[in-house]
Amino acid sequence: IENENINNDKMNINGNGDGDKEYMVRNKTSFTRTTTKHNPDVGTGAHFNDKKCCNEDVPIMKKSQQNEWISAQMINETSYDTLGQPKGSKDAIQFFSHGVDEALRIIAQSEEKDEKEEKDSDFTFTYLYTAHPDKHMHALGIEHTEILNVVRGINDELERMWNILGDKKALLSLYGSTPGDGSGGNNSFDTTETATNNIIDENITPCKEKERVDATLIVTADHGHITVQPEDMIELPQDVLDCLEYANLGVHGKGRHAYLHCRSGLQSTLQARWRANPKLTSNFLLLTIEEAARYGLFGPEPPIFKVRPRMGDFVSISMGAPTLVSPMEAAKYRDASMGKNGNDNATKCQGAHGSLLPEEMYIPFVMCVP
Repeated sequence: IENENINNDKMNINGNGDGDKEYMVRNKTSFTRTTTKHNPDVGTGAHFNDKKCCNEDVPIMKKSQQNEWISAQMINETSYDTLGQPKGSKDAIQFFSHGVDEALRIIAQSEEKDEKEEKDSDFTFTYLYTAHPDKHMHALGIEHTEILNVVRGINDELERMWNILGDKKALLSLYGSTPGDGSGGNNSFDTTETATNNIIDENITPCKEKERVDATLIVTADHGHITVQPEDMIELPQDVLDCLEYANLGVHGKGRHAYLHCRSGLQSTLQARWRANPKLTSNFLLLTIEEAARYGLFGPEPPIFKVRPRMGDFVSISMGAPTLVSPMEAAKYRDASMGKNGNDNATKCQGAHGSLLPEEMYIPFVMCVP
């Protein structure tokens, strides 16, 4: 949890709070970030010795080291109005392809630097993050056809990246800075699959004689996903709301581990009213923050002092697909799609994560080594 204004993560019971999104490609472990929505002052402009760095505890770079570090580059994100359409999937794959190109360019720069200085390669770390398929899944659920298209497209781009890393000469030819190498030194190169294959297959030495880049590719994710159907979207009843100052919940994940902040002295009342509600007791496990900490839900150590106030009094853990939502979300996704309020729209299932189901907790880990 980063040192942000505590109010950024609080969602009023009737609110819809959305967090900042970050997209970055970075070499080694640069702290520079690009934040693209809501709060332009959080996580932006963090440069080496700049006190605005997102984490107060990060080490301060020496001046002599700063020229070795590369700032983050932003990757565009598919617009919401195209999600579920072929254009949305195509855009997501194209944007990810640009991120792969940027990562390969950074690696090529490092290889060129080592060759110029005639030394063994320095160890570097290049990090590429994409908002997809997560964004598609949140908006469509996990079964939608376009999600499969996005996943296949990302897989193809990762295969392209690994193939290029398998041929150092091809990497430098496609992404190096030497004039006449196809890049023009300005990222104007053609990195389509056809162009890449032409360079690798026709202009480079036979496969058995190719010199690989000494690089390992690791592919993983930070969480899984489930589909939340409209009938699984549950609002807190009024008698429970009356006990709360606010609740940190929402259909896209927060409602699967909702933090509840009680009004002073009403903790026992909230527990009694929760136990008296069959819909809540059959779908959610209500724990005090201290109980959750003892069960290890926050990790092996208890929450640190600075974080504990953000957690409130209770956490509600979903035991299935049901998810706690705000009244606004219920009207937008549940009531409209179920024909209430005079509407008869298509099903507005959503994707979510954040509880303890295997589908949410198991993640892929793929490691490709030379």
